[in-house]
Amino acid sequence: MKGKYKKILLNCLVCFMLIIMVVALFGTTWKSKYNNYKIVTNTEEFYKLYLNDNPSIIFIDLRDEGDYEDGHLDSFINIPFKNGENNILIEFLRQNGYKEKRLVLMCYSSLRSSEAFNVLVEEGYHNVTIINIESEKLLGEYKEDIVTGPCDCLE
Repeated sequence: MKGKYKKILLNCLVCFMLIIMVVALFGTTWKSKYNNYKIVTNTEEFYKLYLNDNPSIIFIDLRDEGDYEDGHLDSFINIPFKNGENNILIEFLRQNGYKEKRLVLMCYSSLRSSEAFNVLVEEGYHNVTIINIESEKLLGEYKEDIVTGPCDCLE
């Protein structure tokens, strides 16, 4: 009996991992009546989003302030995010009425973006995009759009 359950568990785990890999490789939009979540996994798809001159898109860089100041993409605002300290992000979004905006999240490796995504979904945000491209690669691809300096967005 134990071998049978191990085999079933292993099959479930393999299926789950395949689903995760497909989502990570191809970028997927999950849409329902209320949700519009997206993972951007390649620079071409990012560039289409980045060049979109839509005022309902808010680009958020979740990296630490110093890293942001050293170089960031021009349209991104800096809201440093640490798991467990999500009040800054949520409060900023509430104060600025961004509940219905498309929120585009980026960080170094998508870890903070994924954590922030979970927080935002729990808070009822329905239009969230994660940039699943390492920041060094992204910044390297768009050198002409890099600016330096602090973000005064939290003041």
